Amino acid sequence: CALYLLFYRMIVFQCRYARDRFWGGNLLTWLGKGTVVPLGCEEFPVVGEDVPTGIRELGLEAVARDRSLFKIVYLALIRPGKMHVWLVEAAAPFLRRHPEARLILCGKEFSQEVAAQLRGEVGKLGLGGQVIIPGQVPRNEVPWLLQHMNCAVVPSRAETFGHNFLEPMFAGLPVVGTRVGVGRDIIREGETGRFIDLGDKAGVADALEGMIADPAKTARMGANAKALVEKAYLHAHVAQQLTALYERLLGE
Repeated sequence: CALYLLFYRMIVFQCRYARDRFWGGNLLTWLGKGTVVPLGCEEFPVVGEDVPTGIRELGLEAVARDRSLFKIVYLALIRPGKMHVWLVEAAAPFLRRHPEARLILCGKEFSQEVAAQLRGEVGKLGLGGQVIIPGQVPRNEVPWLLQHMNCAVVPSRAETFGHNFLEPMFAGLPVVGTRVGVGRDIIREGETGRFIDLGDKAGVADALEGMIADPAKTARMGANAKALVEKAYLHAHVAQQLTALYERLLGE
């Protein structure tokens, strides 16, 4: 912390969570040498009806288009800390009660060990028909996928920022997630999503039950989430914050 005080004029943290987890982050902020400016979210293009090539190749077209299904998406690398195996265990009771539900875990298999554990757990629990592990969705096709989901889930142990919270919300999805990264700021309980704790598997099933039981409320939470991101987290808004910060620092 002393080195930052000596050699840096301003430390910019990506979210309040990152500031609080950084040793001395709150002290730096109190001393006027730290501030929070989010990374922000790019504006998604208008999504058409044509199915993107990558979505089709990953075998996601049918499930995405099926309106009779309740689709839960998690966008994250399959690696330690993202808690994929824990999520499947926690969601299992909910999935068994709702055969129309699908948990779609989209992400590159960054850790082969975790990926093997995940597939083994899905098989052991008999959820192969409901838990879909398609691989990594091409970046430019993520908006199309999100537009066909019902809600998102983010059970991460930690996030430096967390676009996996922000992007589903911008697509109009409520998020069930842990109090990490930007999720701590943009999940507003019962308004834009639901909080879960990693020590509470029953809480995951309860949150998802609420989503599937009340589609109108789920849609309202998704609309609230989109409005929140549009108001405070799009790149244009973030650029304004950064410009104002630079102008102030240069003026000093």
